[in-house]
Amino acid sequence: MQGEHSPRLTSSEISVMWSSYQNNSFTICILKYFLTNVDDPEVKSIIEFALGISQKNYEISKEILKNDKQPIPVGFTNEDVSTSAPRLFSDAYYLYYIKNMAKIGLSVYGVALSASAHLDVRNFLSQAILTSTELYN
Repeated sequence: MQGEHSPRLTSSEISVMWSSYQNNSFTICILKYFLTNVDDPEVKSIIEFALGISQKNYEISKEILKNDKQPIPVGFTNEDVSTSAPRLFSDAYYLYYIKNMAKIGLSVYGVALSASAHLDVRNFLSQAILTSTELYN
């Protein structure tokens, strides 16, 4: 009887998982700061939605790396941003930032999907494309 073969992540898959982990850890910090300063309740709900997406993508990226016994990047933490800092941006800027974050997500996750072989990575990237599309719309 042959043993079960479970191939490791490819270099491009590791790269996209590291990138996703780092980018989402950064975005979580930024969006938490935005939430402390937002005025408009509708803008606040969009920021909360974007934060939820980033937190989910962060956790999935981490889990995929852990399952493949890859080192976990340091990433950004709450210590890297002061949510009590004075307001720097308007609500309109928060929307502009989120719109562009969604555009970048669509682009990066789309390219990464075409270069991924593992089902768990492809499922993650496919879901990330869907949520980035929903956020953009």
